[in-house]
Amino acid sequence: MLITDKRLQHLMLISDKRLQHLMLITDKRLQHLMLITDKRLQHLMLITDTRL
Repeated sequence: MLITDKRLQHLMLISDKRLQHLMLITDKRLQHLMLITDKRLQHLMLITDTRL
């Protein structure tokens, strides 16, 4: 039981770290995408503003 428990904890730890890593990557990509979208939006608004 003790061995199984330790293996389970170890597996959960690995899964948790992989999940955190994946979330970190996803978060950075999301921030990057939002940044690009934000700049494009600002640029578009600037163009629209100058036309008005």
